[in-house]
Amino acid sequence: MGQIDIQKNLPLVLASAAALLLLLIVLWLRGWSDECDATLKRTLQQYGELQSHLSRYTAQRQDTARTSRTESENLFRLLNEKGTELGIARRIEGMRPASGKDAAVELLDVRVRSLYLAECIKLIESLEQTDQVNIDSINIQVTDKGLLNVDMRISRRKK
Repeated sequence: MGQIDIQKNLPLVLASAAALLLLLIVLWLRGWSDECDATLKRTLQQYGELQSHLSRYTAQRQDTARTSRTESENLFRLLNEKGTELGIARRIEGMRPASGKDAAVELLDVRVRSLYLAECIKLIESLEQTDQVNIDSINIQVTDKGLLNVDMRISRRKK
């Protein structure tokens, strides 16, 4: 007798089972979605903290490196290090101290040959970003091969 009732109401039983299965799937997806949201929020928060730490560390590192470099080095050493950092040390053709009106200012005439434009820009930016170092004059000539020859005078106030 129970079988006859099930067979009579088979479409209703199947529809109920499908609705129950659909409800379970929706609830599972909702729980999974909430889990994903929580994980995403945690990840974004950790990323923000990491970015904050990184920016503080970078600023602190630049300040200490910049301070220690400019205080302890003369311009010859500074320019040699910049050349090595930028990969142009072999193209620094000459450096000679220059005399100026103010004895408290260290002057250096520099000649760099066969630079690409990007290398020249990086060198200038690097020198300008160094504390207490100034480019007083610069002369740039283009060679036949399209490279740049740079003559410049850089200065730094002595401590």
